Amino acid sequence: MKSFNELEIAEELKRAISDMGFTEPTQIQSQVIPAMLDGHDIVAQAPTGTGKTCAFALPIITNTPKESKDVKSLILCPTRELVIQIANEFKKFLKYTENVRVCAVYGGQNINRQLANLRKKPQIIIATPGRALDHIERRTIKLHNIECITLDEADEMLDMGFKPDIDKILKACPKYKQLALFSATMPKQILEMIETYQTDPIKIVGESEEKPQIEQIAIKCKEADKVPFITDILDIYDYKLSICFCNTKKRVDELTKILCSFGYVAEGLHGDLKQSQRDKIMKRYRAGEINILVATDVVARGIDVSDIDAIFNFDPPIDEEFYVHRIGRTARAKKTGIAYTFYTKGQKHLIENFERITKTNMKKMDNVGASKDFGSKKLANIFKTIDKNRENTKEFLIRELDKYNKENQTNYTPLDLLAVVIDGNSYMQMTESKSVNKKENKSEIPSTRFFVTIGEMDGAKEEEISNFVVSKAKITKEDIVDIKILEKFSFVEVKKGLEQNILSLKNLKFNGRKINVEVAGEKSKSSNKPKSKSQVNNSKKSGNFNNKKGNKSDKSRGNGKKGSNSSRSKNK
Repeated sequence: MKSFNELEIAEELKRAISDMGFTEPTQIQSQVIPAMLDGHDIVAQAPTGTGKTCAFALPIITNTPKESKDVKSLILCPTRELVIQIANEFKKFLKYTENVRVCAVYGGQNINRQLANLRKKPQIIIATPGRALDHIERRTIKLHNIECITLDEADEMLDMGFKPDIDKILKACPKYKQLALFSATMPKQILEMIETYQTDPIKIVGESEEKPQIEQIAIKCKEADKVPFITDILDIYDYKLSICFCNTKKRVDELTKILCSFGYVAEGLHGDLKQSQRDKIMKRYRAGEINILVATDVVARGIDVSDIDAIFNFDPPIDEEFYVHRIGRTARAKKTGIAYTFYTKGQKHLIENFERITKTNMKKMDNVGASKDFGSKKLANIFKTIDKNRENTKEFLIRELDKYNKENQTNYTPLDLLAVVIDGNSYMQMTESKSVNKKENKSEIPSTRFFVTIGEMDGAKEEEISNFVVSKAKITKEDIVDIKILEKFSFVEVKKGLEQNILSLKNLKFNGRKINVEVAGEKSKSSNKPKSKSQVNNSKKSGNFNNKKGNKSDKSRGNGKKGSNSSRSKNK
């Protein structure tokens, strides 16, 4: 089939399709639409981005009797976002069609508003299984004259535990109805459902040529290096739209906060947000007002934006099928995309699983290789910018260096940058040594450490404390060796001989609160030992994701005490 005009659908639908920019059907559409128009049960295995919504929407609309006041079609979806998305697509298809009414039904929406819409007698209802069953039991949705049931993302609905609800809904329908089932994968539960509820279904499988062209890169690194890598990649490639996936709501909130603090336009999306908030965020994201969406898997299926450039798996998913769904957010509509997956030493098996299920050999980079690669590209971009802005080179370098120091907790000067360039050393030299050198230099300076009752709870930042100490103790910034801010207090380390200057701060007010200052005493011998590489890395710009009450291991922080599966399901 070369054109939508060849389909046996109304002229009104053809006009709407033309307005939407569709010219010829995809392989899935060319097979599904005629079969559904003829009333056959359908089993369609197709990845996201192949035009499934159009494939079932056109025959459903065509077969809907305009004079009817009964529900004729019910479309079930796993998430609220997907319900809204499909409902919006139906409205576009119905642009020139009169007397065909569509109603979206999902949790989180005002129930009275839903009831008001249902009283308008829609022939087509798009719903999540739970809310659909609720209305069926209330008898506000009646299925006695239903003609077609469509299950979109059926595998996902079963994974999310909706099978009991779906079973109840299907059993509430007349025996002789059309059942169209769309799924990216065909697990055992799907096969059982086909056997139970369908009659001689036509099976359609998406062709391999329709698979999205996604470059997949796996980066082995420490937890502390994930944020530096993401920010480097974002700075190098300047992606207009990207998604960062995390495994828990807490990680989403933390990563969003970190990215925003570095000046990126990012928003978090997870199941704890109200539906109105999620709708607002997605509207801004589609409009390009948000560049980076940080999300959990629970909302991944509802993200259908055609121009997403890159996917970041900040946390690799435990389930390989979630990986497929995540990276499927990019390379939509026959475009190309890229997916980065960060993994730690103990997660190598996950990468092997992802390669197996996608039948792809991922490009692999280790910590050092990635740092050199992204570092050199970032440095090259800087010099390109310099070439374009020769007149403002000085200002540009100072601005970039200040940004680098802030992000990486370093104190490099323009002279340091010049030395690196003259010596022919790479960006990597700075990256590898920045934290180590900083700590080593500090340890060589004779100093005294003070306990100061200013902490995070006071909204204190390092720069504010530094300015306060310099101003009130009458010392210079060069006299301050280190500042470490904790929740309720801080440690301020200054050069030897300035003890009385710092003690003079006692009983002064910081942000309106009287403070106390005491000498913290000698550091233990163990604290003066050289730090391990992993310890040093934890001091970098990382978003650490550390528990302030104690530095627990990555495993305990990432998976929770109850195991990875329960933690993942409860935190989305």
